[in-house]
Amino acid sequence: MLKIGHRGAAGYEPENTLRSFRKALKLGVDMIEFDVRICKSGEPVVFHDETLDRITGGQGHIKDLNLVELKKYNIGKREKIPTLVEALNLIDHKAMVNIEMKGTNIAGPVATIIKDYVENKNWPAKTFLVSSFHRKEFARFARVNPGVRLGILVGKNPFDALGRAVFYGAYSIHLHYHFLWKWLVRAMQKSGFKVFIFWLPDETWESKAKEAGVDGIISDYPDRI
Repeated sequence: MLKIGHRGAAGYEPENTLRSFRKALKLGVDMIEFDVRICKSGEPVVFHDETLDRITGGQGHIKDLNLVELKKYNIGKREKIPTLVEALNLIDHKAMVNIEMKGTNIAGPVATIIKDYVENKNWPAKTFLVSSFHRKEFARFARVNPGVRLGILVGKNPFDALGRAVFYGAYSIHLHYHFLWKWLVRAMQKSGFKVFIFWLPDETWESKAKEAGVDGIISDYPDRI
């Protein structure tokens, strides 16, 4: 079972920050999950929300601000919004990475950066796992995929996940804990896919996930897995 740090180690450090990624590595994670969006100047930045409000207390959409403007905001503990490149350079293939693409116009830039790390920086392709709730953007990435693993995110309807996983040749299916049904986990695994579970609210659900035999748990507290 893989120990996957959600937004780094978001239970301990500000989410999606270099500090959070360092903590996750210190806790011995197998994989680090984080979110990326495209900013106005074209760089993929590590940030979950569409707007700055919740995380920074600032205002504005990520897509409407350039990197210099975004770097002025404090996420917490003096952490700044990192770029995808900064995140990858810190992780330095000490753990696998699950990049969740957010918003639009992100697939191409992410694929270009990953291709560079695979071809020129000696990162094994299997180090990368890319997922997205945005189906059109996920399809765009799949078309130009530089040979990395794909993950199907299931937030509301798990019943079309198998078909999509087969269609895209996915590596894994990522289930919201609401769908932590043992029979569903088994069915997906028997079809050849890894099953990861996310958004577990407490340790009781972590125990249920282990009993269900999932292949990985995406957690704010990866040391509890």
